[in-house]
Amino acid sequence: MSEETHPRITMNSMAEEILMNIAASLHRRDDLSAVLNLRLVSKKWHRIATPFVYVNVQNFRPASDYRWNNYTYSTDLLCYICWKLAQRPDLSRFIKELIATPWQDKRCKLHNDTKEKLLESFHKVLSVTSPALTSAFKADIVSGLLHEKADAALALIFFMCRDLEVLIVPGVEGGYGRLMREMLSLALRQHERHLQLQLQHSHDHDQQQGDGEKSKLILGGVTHIRLGDYVNGMCVADALDLLRLPKLRDLRLVNLGDSINSAGLQLPPPQPQPRDHCPVDLTFEVCHLSGKGLGRLLAGCSAPRSLFIQMRTRNVQPWGAPSFAQALKAHGAGLEFLFLDTVIFARGPDDDDGGADTTHLLRALTSFGGRLRSLVLSRHDLPSTAEIAAALVKLPSLKEFMLLGTNAAEDTTPLRALIRGPMTPRLERVVCLPANHDHSGLVWTRTYESCRDRRRIPDPSLLKWYELSGLDDYEEEEQ
Repeated sequence: MSEETHPRITMNSMAEEILMNIAASLHRRDDLSAVLNLRLVSKKWHRIATPFVYVNVQNFRPASDYRWNNYTYSTDLLCYICWKLAQRPDLSRFIKELIATPWQDKRCKLHNDTKEKLLESFHKVLSVTSPALTSAFKADIVSGLLHEKADAALALIFFMCRDLEVLIVPGVEGGYGRLMREMLSLALRQHERHLQLQLQHSHDHDQQQGDGEKSKLILGGVTHIRLGDYVNGMCVADALDLLRLPKLRDLRLVNLGDSINSAGLQLPPPQPQPRDHCPVDLTFEVCHLSGKGLGRLLAGCSAPRSLFIQMRTRNVQPWGAPSFAQALKAHGAGLEFLFLDTVIFARGPDDDDGGADTTHLLRALTSFGGRLRSLVLSRHDLPSTAEIAAALVKLPSLKEFMLLGTNAAEDTTPLRALIRGPMTPRLERVVCLPANHDHSGLVWTRTYESCRDRRRIPDPSLLKWYELSGLDDYEEEEQ
């Protein structure tokens, strides 16, 4: 049998679709060196493998560093990235993850003589890559970069890193500022124009071409965002703008409130029904939301899948916790996970007459239907344990339930009797975390982290063991 009738098949002779599947099967992080080597094989492999280069840029804080977090330090990495992009704009397409942790990295600190040479480089890269930006906006970005402002650095990264998927900056130095807001507004206008063009073309070829170009829009590929502002805080209007990003699946904001008076940002009016986007996981830590503010947020999110809220009082005590019942009843029916931590407040929500109102929230939750599987609530937001048990029976999909801040002397038998009971066969776990635990202690910390990061309530036996052992490490096991 000759080679002429059966030609030899090589990697280079295979169809590009097969080669793309091979490149796509490589792990984006662990096999990065393999992807980079494929780009060196031939021009064909260079073209195929380049879109699969996945660069995760972050500053690592050594385990031996015990200093308190200083969120101004994360700016060093952001300015360093901007300096690199000013010299090599072509590298921006490889940055898929950006994680600026609160640790000072002297290797990323720019010297004064270097900053003087950056003025021309920044102006050049903005003129070439962003002709649509106004001259004043460009000048503000360059000025902020030369003064090492995180607001300007993130605005430039937003604009240049069009393939960015994950953005994590736990504390933005100087706060979430004007330049970031203007760049986000520019991105949203760009997405609207792109969508309008898509609607004008009804042919399949045009639609597929438009989908391919969508990842090159500003913030067009971002799926996970985590931002924190410990200066002025972020507001509902900021969160609603971020929720309009088309591919966003995970939004985590720190120090979120209804409005920011110093920036002239008030609670926005009700938004029109959003277009269908991906299911979104919402996390709001150290927030100051009202019931109306949460209602605006959930109304502006087309498909909220999970909601994690940790409330703070802004050092004003005593007062009652805000009532989220109306917001959840109107917009929370699709939630699979709900965590409401209001234990910092002196009492639960008030009714219209100024008295305690602990029934509206339960009535709102019983209207959810059959999707809620995990539920964590604060004790003072709810009535007696018998009434809570009666409400949980109306949630057939519920698998785990947790009460925060319970009284050690309180009878929780009605709740524990529901575990795999005849009316709640799916309920596998009921956890009551007493109020006498230190909120900064290890038990609360592990509980908080498990619910926030894993969207799962930790096993009560593990928490008990962890409390008694006092060890720093434990791995939660599946029940």
